[in-house]
Amino acid sequence: MKLTVLGKYGPFPALGGATSGYLFEHNDVKIMIDYGCGINGRIDEYVAVENLNAIILSHTHFDHASDLLVLSYRLKKPIKLYMPKSKDGDLADAIINTNAYDIVYYDENTEFFIDDLAFSFCKGIHPFTSYSLKIKSIDKTFVYTGDTVYTDALVEFCKGAGLVLADAMQREDVKNPHMTVLDASNIHKISGATVLCSHAPAQNSGDPTKYEGLIEAEEFTSYTL
Repeated sequence: MKLTVLGKYGPFPALGGATSGYLFEHNDVKIMIDYGCGINGRIDEYVAVENLNAIILSHTHFDHASDLLVLSYRLKKPIKLYMPKSKDGDLADAIINTNAYDIVYYDENTEFFIDDLAFSFCKGIHPFTSYSLKIKSIDKTFVYTGDTVYTDALVEFCKGAGLVLADAMQREDVKNPHMTVLDASNIHKISGATVLCSHAPAQNSGDPTKYEGLIEAEEFTSYTL
């Protein structure tokens, strides 16, 4: 399993940056997880979008999905797009109305396979319905938290993972519907997983390097599990 960070910021990018977008690769499978602002200008360095098996959205806030509208202009055939069944917000409607995607709606009860990879979801707590994603092969497990506050259900979902990509770059004193670097540390302590912290605010982000088991995500960088 390999994860490449194409965009690590949220809710808006720092100068020259991009918001949430991650290329997940395993053998011949290539999947984009979220597709935020700035991803279209970067993805071609790593994969032709036509060769993606699927795009999976954690939720439909702009910083996680906005570049799908622009992507729709270049697609010659639909790409499979997994998105929450709740279809929250105007962006969800706009994505649906492009007719550029083969949309599959999911919720916390959804499970499916792509080749030998098993996919499942855990509902988070966020203003829009948001889900964490688990991808399991025969011997490896990857989890992406998406946007959520820290919950016991999320920690349980992360158990057994070798790598957790966590939207957890808020400072410890910040209170909003995202996780802090301290929350990420607690995920590591309880689950044992290495936690890759992403979704950084453009200014005044937390510092995950203070904690054991945490790595700060860097754009244009790949992480192997």
